[in-house]
Amino acid sequence: MDDYRRAFDRLFAEPGRAPHAPYQARHLDAPVVLDLCRHPLLLARIHARLGPAVVLWRTNFYRKDAGDGALDWHRDRDHWGGLLDPMRALSAWIAIDAATRESGCLEFRGSDHATVPVELAPGECVLFDQDAWHRSRPNTSAARRMGLAVRFTLPSVRIRATRNQGRTETLLLEQR
Repeated sequence: MDDYRRAFDRLFAEPGRAPHAPYQARHLDAPVVLDLCRHPLLLARIHARLGPAVVLWRTNFYRKDAGDGALDWHRDRDHWGGLLDPMRALSAWIAIDAATRESGCLEFRGSDHATVPVELAPGECVLFDQDAWHRSRPNTSAARRMGLAVRFTLPSVRIRATRNQGRTETLLLEQR
């Protein structure tokens, strides 16, 4: 993950990009991001849940610097509105930096409404669908916490254009 982290840091330092541009849809123009999205260990887990053919439709880096605030409880379904028809997605949130309780790791709400923090070492990931309630607390550590959310869906799902991404270019990834 160290090599990926260094490459991603170079991407974020590119001059002249819009404030959020370094963080969204970089699988479309940065081979190193696409390389991580297509990692065999990741795809094996995605194919095990969605089947032999999946579509990579979106990527987002989530950067939380020391002192950055919380992200409240939400489901991705509520943020995506009508982007997918039908609404069927699986997200892989990959830790680029360590995601600890102190740095604001993802927390999920269990069926009994208990909160479950998911601490991840760099390179580890958590998978969840569009209906999983999750949040992250403030980063009270002295370190950055960054993750890459890689969004997958099925070839039968219609994908609509988005305000932020602007493009709907996707990549079909079939199991080998």
